[in-house]
Amino acid sequence: MDGQRIYLDTSILLPFIDPDASKDEKRHSKSVLYDVRRLKNRHHVKVVVPQIVLGELFLKLESISHEVIGAFDEVRRLVDEYPAVTTEIAKLALRLAEIDHFLRIEFNDALILAHALNDAYSRYFITTESKILRSSELVEQATKLQREGLRKVHLTITDSLKRKG
Repeated sequence: MDGQRIYLDTSILLPFIDPDASKDEKRHSKSVLYDVRRLKNRHHVKVVVPQIVLGELFLKLESISHEVIGAFDEVRRLVDEYPAVTTEIAKLALRLAEIDHFLRIEFNDALILAHALNDAYSRYFITTESKILRSSELVEQATKLQREGLRKVHLTITDSLKRKG
């Protein structure tokens, strides 16, 4: 697990930062971030949040307060990298949008997911977006990239680090 990377989606971070998020959303977000922190400390994984996620966070917040800034600072201390969109990521996002209808509509989600897919060592992409979690086309795309030698580890798209079942 050492050297691998965990990508966090807006859907995981927003409930942690947003004081208006539901209790269930907050509970899930805190649980995920707790598990990510534990994994990071035990196995030296890197936590990655694409810059586009930061933009989405501030666009979706109703208002900015000291409470929001404090929660954001907690996230900032957990995260190791904030990569920007590159040409390769944009091309991959376009490819994702061509194979998945939802990502064509929500292109920003295609850009966020493309960051994780483009990173050869990303191990987890954590999101609560059900359309991403259920997309067999996205799983096929990750497998194809691994077969082509562009990915070094299997990417798991999940809503938590908890084992299911």
